Amino acid sequence: MDKKTFIKTFIGAGLCVWALIGTTVRAADEEKTAAEAYGVWVEKSMYGRKYMGIERSTFLIDANGKIAKAWRKVKVPGHAGEVLAAAKDL
Repeated sequence: MDKKTFIKTFIGAGLCVWALIGTTVRAADEEKTAAEAYGVWVEKSMYGRKYMGIERSTFLIDANGKIAKAWRKVKVPGHAGEVLAAAKDL
């Protein structure tokens, strides 16, 4: 399922999809308040260099605004289907 189809499926189910990725987070959440509240502003490491960055995560929020399910260190293959199935179970 491509990205546009995935988002349309969620919107069609009456759900909202928000993406906080890379520079979008820095622009929208300059103080990193939301990123820290969700626990996604973490220390990362690449080629021995440590730095702070966003952990790829997905949070399914229910109709009451509560986190129904969280996926951490997300890998793309199969993830969209897993999130959609969990959303349908709400």
